[in-house]
Amino acid sequence: MKHSLSDRAVGQIFVNLRPAVENSFVLSVSDDGAPLAADVQTHFNGAGLNLIARLAGQLAGKLRVEAAPKKRFSVIVPMHAAARG
Repeated sequence: MKHSLSDRAVGQIFVNLRPAVENSFVLSVSDDGAPLAADVQTHFNGAGLNLIARLAGQLAGKLRVEAAPKKRFSVIVPMHAAARG
């Protein structure tokens, strides 16, 4: 919210949790705010994305960043890792 909706007072944030293939689930967050920087899909330089990537790694998961058609941040986590918590 700090970066994506910083230039306006109103915006939408979408959160989705769904099962995925191979006994995993996906938590996705997207919004209708400002576009992503060009290198954010390959370099998690910011403190926020770096933290999310590290937390996903602790659950044996992965962070996936999609820039188009709308930006979306997804964490894919195996079910067995989530059960260990």
